[in-house]
Amino acid sequence: KDCFYKNQATMDTLYEQAFRELLNEKIIIPASGCSAIINVVTNRVLIPVWKQNGAAVASVASELLTNSIQFVYMRKKIKVCLELRDLKIAVISTILMMLVVIGIMNTEIPTVLALVIEVMCGAIVYMVSNIMLKNSLLVELLQIVKSKYKK
Repeated sequence: KDCFYKNQATMDTLYEQAFRELLNEKIIIPASGCSAIINVVTNRVLIPVWKQNGAAVASVASELLTNSIQFVYMRKKIKVCLELRDLKIAVISTILMMLVVIGIMNTEIPTVLALVIEVMCGAIVYMVSNIMLKNSLLVELLQIVKSKYKK
């Protein structure tokens, strides 16, 4: 099965089409509206319990909703191929990242320093685990980036 990211020409075309579709107001406005509602509701529930972490979780949840709505809409316009194996790898990597971040959150490190460490360690764990588990989309994107820098 040939996915959209298998060569640079289709990758460039995909970016162009995706950018055009992301600017489509018919999808941006409803997606943003749903996102705003989810953000307000989850903030009201999570901030009293988790404080600033609740706000962060609410923001991530609302962005995930927005991106999901836009992805579903764009799938109708652009041929996108997601392999189940890559999705499983992404979920595993996300869980590993979450465990690292939660572990750091439960330390006595000052808040600002902990935040910086959480972001850095979370990103490193996510990227390394995706690469080690051979997420084909990420491996392909890394090869494209490497080829751009070799020129």
